[in-house]
Amino acid sequence: MVYIGSFDLTRDTKGRIFIPARYREVLGEEFVLFRSPDKCIFIYDYEEFERIVNLVKEKSRTAEEREKQRNFFDAAYPVTMDKQGRFTMPQDFAKYASLGTNIVIKGRANRMEIWSKEVLDARGKAPEEMTQEDFPDVPY
Repeated sequence: MVYIGSFDLTRDTKGRIFIPARYREVLGEEFVLFRSPDKCIFIYDYEEFERIVNLVKEKSRTAEEREKQRNFFDAAYPVTMDKQGRFTMPQDFAKYASLGTNIVIKGRANRMEIWSKEVLDARGKAPEEMTQEDFPDVPY
């Protein structure tokens, strides 16, 4: 599955977020939230997260690498979607990403990203036109 698209959604008073219907079946009932270095929350299906975990596990030869590995696993949190297609965002994850009521879920190929609408708007970045030079090896 390739996740693409942008969805303006709301986080309810209990901290629940709806997963867009087109992704629910592919994502599965259980998936992983990850605090991204970009101050948003990544959503990974278990298969993709396992692929990333295998890359991280290879890097644990030194004390510094093991500490980075610990930080990586501390940034991950497993969640389960309810029958209505919702999950509850942990409070510390919501705080990390400054998530209020208005959120945006964006598909990013191998993952989805959850952004605060206000944070995204404050970044002020409009999508730029893509050129052949952006990805010269990709045949369009």
